[in-house]
Amino acid sequence: MRKIFIVFLFSLNNLVFAQTHSGSINGNITWTLDSDGLLTISGEGDLPDNILGTTSLVAFVSNIRNVVIEYGITGINAFTLANTTEIKSVSIPSSVTTIDGHAFRLCEGLNSITIHQDNPVFFSHNNVIINKITNTLLLAPVAISGLFSVPDGVEIIDFCAFWMCAKLTSVIIPASVLTIGDYAFSETGLTSVSISGNSLTRIGNGAFRSCFNLSNIQLPVSVRQIGYYAFEECSLTSFYFPEGVTIIEEGTFENCQSLVFISIPASVDTIGNYAFAGCNNLTKVVNLNPVPQTIPKETFDGINLSACTLRVFDVTAYKNAPVWEDFGTIEPYEVDITLNMKEIFLLKGATATLMPTVTSELLPPYSIAWDSSKPIVASVSNSGVLLALAAGSTVISASVLESVALCELTVLEPGNSAIKKTVDNSGTGYLRVNLYIKVGEKEETVKNTKIQ
Repeated sequence: MRKIFIVFLFSLNNLVFAQTHSGSINGNITWTLDSDGLLTISGEGDLPDNILGTTSLVAFVSNIRNVVIEYGITGINAFTLANTTEIKSVSIPSSVTTIDGHAFRLCEGLNSITIHQDNPVFFSHNNVIINKITNTLLLAPVAISGLFSVPDGVEIIDFCAFWMCAKLTSVIIPASVLTIGDYAFSETGLTSVSISGNSLTRIGNGAFRSCFNLSNIQLPVSVRQIGYYAFEECSLTSFYFPEGVTIIEEGTFENCQSLVFISIPASVDTIGNYAFAGCNNLTKVVNLNPVPQTIPKETFDGINLSACTLRVFDVTAYKNAPVWEDFGTIEPYEVDITLNMKEIFLLKGATATLMPTVTSELLPPYSIAWDSSKPIVASVSNSGVLLALAAGSTVISASVLESVALCELTVLEPGNSAIKKTVDNSGTGYLRVNLYIKVGEKEETVKNTKIQ
């Protein structure tokens, strides 16, 4: 008799969970949960905060697998469906016009977010929510994994957008992105970040904080602001600040245990407290500002500066500057630039490309400044492409910091003289050409003329 009673209770228990349940969230919004774990939310108005913990749904959280929000719901507030590992998908209707960035925070099993195609404000791209009016990537599900490419057109990656996405390993950021918000990629599994173009200007506070596996990131020259603790506890081995950054904020690289090399551009005039504190393996710093920055003693807290090398332009100035004077070795910084040709002849309307070689401790991309002494004769682009515009001579210069390389360019008018054929430069620093010179009715040929 006892055995029969136990079986009866077990069957009754299964019957209870096989039923459809329903209830009210507030006076205007109701919910229904079917036997397959599908939660349907209906009604009008905004979903309040934390409906899984503060409404009648609390007793059924472990049974919810998928959520469908029906037309009529207009907003999803902070932590509406938060702190659960069970929910796998959420479907959002076209009537929803406000979504809080923390709406699905810490839903560790959530890997699918769909938004109705007629929604006027939001759309979903590979399960990531994007505000199409402000061009803001709002939030990603925590379960997002592997490589994610931010869609072109996004201008802002919002506050905490990818926070705690532990399975995210790589991200590609397009040239359209202007701002990476505070804590946008904090505590993710990122190992690599690729940033295209030169549009990004701001990296927010803690943007990559506690990305323990992030060992390499190359910032574009457009970056002007890097926030507090932006790279704290990352595995970066070296870091090259782009020219234009003026402030290294407090704790920016604190406890980056793998950091061995840092390059500070001339534009930096302020370095905050604990900026490099705890970077115990730091051995070399390049500081391109000719005037030593006034820094707190805690900037390099915990680092044995007597075992570190500092490279600067003005050795004497840094040897007499507080904190900087504590570096064991202070040496002059050297950089050199050369061009593959010292002299070149072009016909009017022709183009050619000068190839620079930079020898320094800085990694590409270098900030190379190009100039033509007579731009009416020939122009030069930011990538060293020459365009012959009018007969005459001009000097093309390429400079990196204090090093300058020159190339003399002569532009010839067609008819009087012409370069018929150009032989590829062999890397010797010379250009060999077949030069045809017309003298009266006679055309004389000088072959394989060596021009240095």
